[in-house]
Amino acid sequence: MPLILPGAALPPKPGTQEPFTIKVGKIRGVESHGMLCSPPELGLPDQVDGLLILRADAKVGQPFAEYLDRSGGDVVYDLEITPNRPDLNSVIGIAREIAAVTGNPLRIPGFTIQNSKLKTEDIICVRIEDSELCPRYTARVVKGVKIGASPDWLRSTLEKVGIRSISNVVDVTNYVMLEVGQPLHAFDYHLIAKSSVGQASSLS
Repeated sequence: MPLILPGAALPPKPGTQEPFTIKVGKIRGVESHGMLCSPPELGLPDQVDGLLILRADAKVGQPFAEYLDRSGGDVVYDLEITPNRPDLNSVIGIAREIAAVTGNPLRIPGFTIQNSKLKTEDIICVRIEDSELCPRYTARVVKGVKIGASPDWLRSTLEKVGIRSISNVVDVTNYVMLEVGQPLHAFDYHLIAKSSVGQASSLS
């Protein structure tokens, strides 16, 4: 079970701002030098009634962040972005600003897209019904996706910025949105496709 020692603090509970700092105290007449924790007390989404039971391979004295394969030295910056700088509402946007101020080169993560003989426009089409409110909307079809829980690193990243983990597909769209500043939404093709296979379905 995870143990928090005196002097350490638990994550703030919803609706509160101050973290709960553990102190030496007496419980039922016995001096307590720490507290065993449940998932909610640690800010974890696991719905477990009672204390968190660790795996049998958990090492005594191991930092809990390492047990979760998370970095214990992460720093979360709380930035106040003014309305005239929406370009700073993303990690890349902030990195671009820092690069401009410091003169350091901007490094944007690279990615590759696997080419497919079947083009997106052969499967679906996008219909914009109000070009003034939405001048541009793009779509891409991704196949072979299995809905499930997100890996710990993704859940942890979203939790640090106040976003609750939903599923791997929803979480990755939120992750990319935070990274590049572009809102994304994932649709289930089988639910939006009303035409037969081989014909374009509208996505507006």
